[in-house]
Amino acid sequence: MHGRQQSRWIAPAIGVVIAAVAIGWALLGRADTPPGAAVGYVPLPTLTPTPRHPLEYSLPGGVTGQSALVMVQGGVAKRLTVWEMGRAAPPLEVDRGVHLFPLLPDPSGTRVLYSAGRAVMVLDVPARRARIIGEMPPGGQILAAQWSPGAQMIAYIVQLEDERVAYLAWQDASQPARVMLRTPDRLPVDVGWLPDGRPVTILMGIGPVGGLQARYLMYDWLRDERVMLPADTRPIQPYAPWRSPDGRRQLYLLPDWYARRTSGQCTSGAVGLAGAEWLYVAAASGGPVHEIAFEQDQVFLDHPTWLQDGRVLLRGMSSATCPQNGSGLYLGEVGGSLGRLVAAQMTFDPQQADVMTGVAYALSPDERVVVWADTDLAARRSTIYRTVVDSGQTEVLYQTPAADGGHPLAFKDEEMIVHLVWLP
Repeated sequence: MHGRQQSRWIAPAIGVVIAAVAIGWALLGRADTPPGAAVGYVPLPTLTPTPRHPLEYSLPGGVTGQSALVMVQGGVAKRLTVWEMGRAAPPLEVDRGVHLFPLLPDPSGTRVLYSAGRAVMVLDVPARRARIIGEMPPGGQILAAQWSPGAQMIAYIVQLEDERVAYLAWQDASQPARVMLRTPDRLPVDVGWLPDGRPVTILMGIGPVGGLQARYLMYDWLRDERVMLPADTRPIQPYAPWRSPDGRRQLYLLPDWYARRTSGQCTSGAVGLAGAEWLYVAAASGGPVHEIAFEQDQVFLDHPTWLQDGRVLLRGMSSATCPQNGSGLYLGEVGGSLGRLVAAQMTFDPQQADVMTGVAYALSPDERVVVWADTDLAARRSTIYRTVVDSGQTEVLYQTPAADGGHPLAFKDEEMIVHLVWLP
């Protein structure tokens, strides 16, 4: 998921980054229409043939009768389904073959950005209809994405074999996607927005007195022009769960730390703490040892979400070879304690890294409760739980249908819940 995506880009080798910076600035003027840009529609969704069995529960605070979980189910099929939390109705299958990242709700809470194959899609959840807003070149993979503050456009980064490309797309597919910027493969790049809704690409540059710093390029799609912004620009990134509410601190994974703290297959991990600077810069600047925000013995911590009250919710995964299973959701304070809020049966298997990516969870709009999915592979059943953040009180919301005894892989391939987001 997103935490695992972060681990790929937060610690590039400094020498490679500096070399890529020098090459990258020579390529900033390159822009064109993305090959195979497409605007169109996918077929209307159909009901899943297998019924679910909802249990009685009360809706948490801040949730309306239209609240829904958008889920990815099945390690092979990767079905995109929508489950209305306030109705006793089966989940609705919308698409198949979707990628686990991104699964990104818009600021209005009515649409979700995702990708399937080479198509970049937006799902209108109330209408249960998906729309193609762009198409990636062969071999493309989305690394980062941000909705515009007004939820009308999306900026996203695509990783290709030898370059990274920043795109701008319209959520209603009213225009073909535009290329905002092309950079060399190893040059860190990100996207954000100005308050007035203009997109910004963020990339690494060499500062006026040496060293690395973030550079901001505003893209004017009407003129197909790029304008350098002041170094103190602070773009808006609506999706930034790793950033503190005041924007002064950020959490990120420390992959080098995991490599040092591995005993057999039991990995102990840590989450690093940085200031307000761009995370790429913080990771590539060298200097003193990274400050550690959270660590847990024999647990791989990732996917941090900073709450408005200053606490942090994380998920943790233990390997199946560890003496004790430390999987679950953790709650802590930077500089304070870290405790396990709920325990999960799921364990981490390196051979299933693309499927068993961790305990999927999502917060309610008022941050009072969290819903999370756990999987019992032996019983071939996934369960969604509702947990009160302050007390840990937990109840079952949903269980996948009983596994078909004649098809032992059917559950893992088709039904297992591997990702979810919560729309208010």
